[in-house]
Amino acid sequence: MDKISAALMTAIAALVLISGVMAYDMWFADKHVRETKTTAVSAETMEELIFNDDTSIKNNSDKRLWIRVRPIYDSEIDGRAISAAVERGQWEGSEEGWYYYFRSVGPEETTEPLVDRFLIGNENMTENGNEGFSLRVEALDEAWLPSDAENGVEAFRLLENTVAIPEQWI
Repeated sequence: MDKISAALMTAIAALVLISGVMAYDMWFADKHVRETKTTAVSAETMEELIFNDDTSIKNNSDKRLWIRVRPIYDSEIDGRAISAAVERGQWEGSEEGWYYYFRSVGPEETTEPLVDRFLIGNENMTENGNEGFSLRVEALDEAWLPSDAENGVEAFRLLENTVAIPEQWI
């Protein structure tokens, strides 16, 4: 195979990966996660991931997915999230504010809830229905990765190292 063919194949693979990341980013952008749960959109969009009220996420696709979540807190609220799953190591936090699920999630599997309680002072906001946060969720098809990943952090790093992803998506 000559160099031009190899370069073209690499460019096509990069475009496919970028378009997949863009699609997930657009579907699950910051304040629209809750709307995605309840808004009537195409069946294709609604069926990939199911968002449960307890902040767990169900993989409703036929693929193994790596999942990361970023809580987006209301700007006026000074609260803190309590998570037993983070303490048990099922979600791993990063400096950028993302939480990575510790393993890929197979078809019909559900993650552990990321947030058990959201407290402002001593008041549990999750019991009141006024949570004070939303979730930005990104999922990565395990088949997109150039090699096997041992955890969610590594899976998304492999993707980022394979394709140049614009900073505003990270």
